[in-house]
Amino acid sequence: MEIEKVEELYRKNGANEVEQDYRDLVSTFRRLRLKVPIPNTDYMHGLYLIDLVFQNTNQNIRMLNGIGESSWLDVLKDSLVKTLGRIKERGGCLKAIFVGEGQPPDIFFQLRERFGKDVVKYIVARANRSPRHFIACDGRMLRLEEFHELITQKTPSDNIMADVYFNNPNRTKLKEKEFDEMWDYLKEQA
Repeated sequence: MEIEKVEELYRKNGANEVEQDYRDLVSTFRRLRLKVPIPNTDYMHGLYLIDLVFQNTNQNIRMLNGIGESSWLDVLKDSLVKTLGRIKERGGCLKAIFVGEGQPPDIFFQLRERFGKDVVKYIVARANRSPRHFIACDGRMLRLEEFHELITQKTPSDNIMADVYFNNPNRTKLKEKEFDEMWDYLKEQA
């Protein structure tokens, strides 16, 4: 199934009955303090897991993503809006580095307008080769994608795979440190 079909299904059905199973799984991982990942085997599975990461985020999001590969932000807009509300209340922020040519997706500008530039921040970076995309949240949750070719709406959904950690502070903090170093470097170059 192609990315556009998966997004259409997710918009129509949301997580439905699958969502509770995922919630239970994440709850178990966190309760038992399991540091192992939940494999994200395709795009639909990724949407479920990212949604759950956002639902469990309260302070900060650091995101490294391809500039033309961000349609999932539109799909998960409602979840992201709720998350950003909690983040704003707690004085945190979402920082995103978008790699590629052009501007971030429109949804990002809408979120910035709604929550403010101090809450929703971004940098556009150019690179000869796209780095491994990731989302790190609250110093304990991490979604780390496998390398992949440029994603389009016609890309098969099983081309996007990742490991999702719901309780791995060590690994998450390393990625957050890496992100912060990239962020600082890019800010200096701007």
